Amino acid sequence: MMSLPAPINRHTEQPVDLPAYSWGWIVALSLLPGLARIGARGLLGPLHEYGYELVWMFYFGAEALILVGFMWVIGRREGNVSLKSLVPYQQHVGLLLFLSLLVISTAIAIFFRDFFQSELLNGLASAVRSKIDWWPPSWATFPDNNALGDSLGGWKLSLFALAGTLTIVAASGMQTLYFRGFILPRMPQIGWWTMAINCVLFSVYHLSSPWFWAHFLVYTFIWGVVTYMTRNVWIAVISHMIFNSYMVILSAMNFS
Repeated sequence: MMSLPAPINRHTEQPVDLPAYSWGWIVALSLLPGLARIGARGLLGPLHEYGYELVWMFYFGAEALILVGFMWVIGRREGNVSLKSLVPYQQHVGLLLFLSLLVISTAIAIFFRDFFQSELLNGLASAVRSKIDWWPPSWATFPDNNALGDSLGGWKLSLFALAGTLTIVAASGMQTLYFRGFILPRMPQIGWWTMAINCVLFSVYHLSSPWFWAHFLVYTFIWGVVTYMTRNVWIAVISHMIFNSYMVILSAMNFS
């Protein structure tokens, strides 16, 4: 019989004796990487002449390194930079339960992104975007051309596309690993509200597109639920990577 892991008393107990950081620390650890992502966009300005695909690849690679860097700094502060210490939510989950939750969570995320069209959410996104049309700043926008991709052909183009896709997928996995596996266990424990606030912070982390915060919250909420329920972050990590792979493939089909 499948059964969930024995619950942790999350009001008083931190996994593997982790310190509970203050809300100020948690907000800083959530927003500073987002600001660093915006800065990375500006630093990639010299690559704009080569087209958006190359810029996107370096951008997502930089994002993954930024998140790893923040985890490493906090790990040094805590005195342990092992994966188990940095990401304590790795409790064993049976294979059948793991695969079932992986399929369910991925399907729910895709459903809310592509099949659940909410006039309220879409209207909110349009309203916010019209009010802050100056954001992101011009130096942090991506080029419209695809000069490098257009100049490649054959196996070179395929290899370039594969490298870009793997970079995007890896960055999405790092996002979930950082927020669900690294930050969530270190948050002040207030029951299920801890998970809900973590999902809000994950949405706000995407500072380059604040008009989509409500959308992000809706279709990524399942990853927070699954991680909180099982104390295992890898279901959500793999689900997010599959989800982003699906989006990349869908975009490629639309542009082909």
